[in-house]
Amino acid sequence: RSSFCIDIPDSVTYIGISAFQLSHVVNVNLSSSLTSISQTTFYYCQYMISIEIPEGVVSIDTCIWAVLADVKLPSTLESFGEGAFKTIIIIKTIVTPDNVNFLGRSCFELCSGMISITPPSNLNEICMQLLSSSDKIESLEIPLKVVKNLHK
Repeated sequence: RSSFCIDIPDSVTYIGISAFQLSHVVNVNLSSSLTSISQTTFYYCQYMISIEIPEGVVSIDTCIWAVLADVKLPSTLESFGEGAFKTIIIIKTIVTPDNVNFLGRSCFELCSGMISITPPSNLNEICMQLLSSSDKIESLEIPLKVVKNLHK
């Protein structure tokens, strides 16, 4: 199989579940009209090493990426669903946009290369197993109001 690139036209507002699952896609230029990334849209796309998520996207759901090295996140992003960045092998750091207030269960699970996560001060809730098996994390700054919610 050969690898390929995809340009999604601006008229597209939704990409279906598992749209690129197990494909050989290398690069996807996402529609500027997109508002969310669906469950398993990029499930184990092992050749995709970077993605720029356009302004306007407010949520990323269970994507389960394979080997992303670079992710550009929009300022409009508000939440990471369960497993949003699960199984990223190469990416080392991630800075979440200021609007993000929720990090779902297993959001960064199995991120074997991740060493630093900077959540926004706006963060209200993180779920269990946020970093499960992400054993190289050296830095994670959790806002005090979230720490207080963890003890409830």
